[in-house]
Amino acid sequence: MNKNYTTHLICAPELPHTVAVALFHVEPGQIVPRDTLLLTLECKGKTWPVLAPETGEISSFMVGMDEEVNTGDLLLLMEVEEEPTGFVYIEPEDAPSPPIAPARNTLIQPSSSNPLKITPAAAQLAARLGVDLSQVTANGLTGEIGEREVEQYVRDILLRWQQLKQWINE
Repeated sequence: MNKNYTTHLICAPELPHTVAVALFHVEPGQIVPRDTLLLTLECKGKTWPVLAPETGEISSFMVGMDEEVNTGDLLLLMEVEEEPTGFVYIEPEDAPSPPIAPARNTLIQPSSSNPLKITPAAAQLAARLGVDLSQVTANGLTGEIGEREVEQYVRDILLRWQQLKQWINE
């Protein structure tokens, strides 16, 4: 059975003011258990630890040593194995398929030469909602993924789930 992984965006915690990255406790490629100390933020002798929310592999750091960060800034990316959902697909018995509205977003595959441009607010929202940002369509004008694009993606998913639920209950 193939394992599925989700990229988790690890953001700075609620901070009273700008702080600096003081210490990295892990390296990219390292597999860490939940609650492992990943990095430490520091300012004026006070420190803020950043812990792993789940067991997973450190993908990459988005900040450097002594770099200043604020609340919600993206600090690092972490790959976390998805738990099995327990959903089982059952083929309908010769029932016609109901029309399902096409997704309003088209999938854009990011490439290493064209990295995603994500606003910190969108990264924070996506992290809270568990959204894979590589599935979200960037704004056509700016090429950036903002909160509006994340919200629209989630609305589209919810609409498709609602349509599927209605179809199942018919």
